[in-house]
Amino acid sequence: MKKAILVIILSLILSITVWGAETRDGFTYEIDELNGLIITGCSITDARIEIPAKIGARYVKSISDTAFENCPNVQYIFIPAFVKTIDENTFNNLDNLKAIYVNSANKYYSNDKFGVLYNKHMTTLIQYPPGNESQIFTLPENIYIILPNALNYCPFLNGIRVPKINKFFSTDENNVLFNKNQTELIRYPMGKTDTVYTIPESVTDISIGAFANCNNLEQIQTDSPEFVSLSGVLFSADMETLIKYPAAKSGDTYTVPEGVKYIAERAFEDNKHLKKITMPESLIP
Repeated sequence: MKKAILVIILSLILSITVWGAETRDGFTYEIDELNGLIITGCSITDARIEIPAKIGARYVKSISDTAFENCPNVQYIFIPAFVKTIDENTFNNLDNLKAIYVNSANKYYSNDKFGVLYNKHMTTLIQYPPGNESQIFTLPENIYIILPNALNYCPFLNGIRVPKINKFFSTDENNVLFNKNQTELIRYPMGKTDTVYTIPESVTDISIGAFANCNNLEQIQTDSPEFVSLSGVLFSADMETLIKYPAAKSGDTYTVPEGVKYIAERAFEDNKHLKKITMPESLIP
């Protein structure tokens, strides 16, 4: 009996079809009989893009990561009521995007008055619009999840604030974002103009992308015994891992010290000066 049920389930899964891509009214889409209509592309060049609630007889249910890759000038995106899935990479590289607005009837997503995108109950931060010109961003008091790309590129943002009532996040006197007890540095705001930042003593962990796109930062110093800073470059305390080479650090060559075994993900990202990096023999591929 179990085998028969399994066969039936597999047959149902295999019978689900995804129709080939079609284009209508500036939107490219696919039709998934399980998940509904998926927006996969857009050729609209206007600053304002309104995703239709329906295309033909089908409701738009999903927005893929490629939906707006040909719309670099978009400033405002409007999400209709029946969308239930938005890829976390959907808004990558939309540097001019000022706001994302969600139909109030949508059961899965919402936005605040600044056009920042959240899940419906505003417990998950999905995307802070890169083109938002606010200098300070205050997290909602109930937020407990921040998606990896949510604050990745925010050139105007020089401070993040957290209500004291929030149980999961906090900020220091520099308006840098941490977890609640400040053992993890989550995000140094991209728009800060300081050239030097000192990691607090309490920090034991640094999130991947914590210093992403921080193009004014020349040196990262540390008061934490978990890290070492050599000429402004951040390493683990045992000098086995190079964690971050600051984006604004000058010099077109750099020699990674002997003894370093690992290069952290995104360690050299964003630096525009470096032309040559010499790796040590100790490095483990």
